[in-house]
Amino acid sequence: MRRQGVTITTFDRKSFLPIKSGSTIRQYQNAQLCRPFLPALFPGHEIYLWCDSDLWIQHTESIELYCNLANDYRNKIPIAPLVDSSYKFHYEDGKEFMRYAKIWFAGCYGAVMGQTYCDKAILSSGMFALHRDNPLWKLWGKEIGHIFSKGLSSHDIAHLAEQTALSYLAYSTGAFIPIEAIHNYNCHVGCAARRNGRVVIDIPPYREIGVVHLTYSSKRMSEYIKSGLLYQMGNYLAASEIASLSLVTHY
Repeated sequence: MRRQGVTITTFDRKSFLPIKSGSTIRQYQNAQLCRPFLPALFPGHEIYLWCDSDLWIQHTESIELYCNLANDYRNKIPIAPLVDSSYKFHYEDGKEFMRYAKIWFAGCYGAVMGQTYCDKAILSSGMFALHRDNPLWKLWGKEIGHIFSKGLSSHDIAHLAEQTALSYLAYSTGAFIPIEAIHNYNCHVGCAARRNGRVVIDIPPYREIGVVHLTYSSKRMSEYIKSGLLYQMGNYLAASEIASLSLVTHY
């Protein structure tokens, strides 16, 4: 990766965040908690685009959209809410994510905040872009530090604490631009499928997905493999790698 010009660094969590003694932080969470500190970890860039490791880009126009908006609106964050006509939870159980959000917000901020923010659309921190001068960087980092400094009651709350903090900031300040779901399509709540070699939303008019986010892949990976939703349908992977992916466990 270095030979290809990729900069590699390590996130020393203790240098950035006050973690209360006794709080359970698992190793993988460094890949979540580092997000507000990207300009410090990789200085010298104007626009920072975050992409989770379980997503892939089908249309580069999606990347351009995030980056252009981050540059044009330097005090706001372009980010995709979990809202789309194809997201099944809206029809199967419209209050499912409201219950989740209430637990997350209450666990991070208390019962009153949980009740206040639980009915707002969840904003996915799995993909976003920010200008280096955006004040949300520092606000987000401070918010996460505040949450973890007091300790959290469960790992389920800690697992999404950075996303909860970002959602709180976005809604309380209004400093966000909602992006259409096709630019960060959460497959575990949607209905993505392969049609004529392209990944689309499998209801008319079969919109092509720009960013295929294989969310909840610790539970759904075998299904995603079988449905051909991996990049290039996984043809670049050896059989042993496919088998290993199928064995990935939940957090």
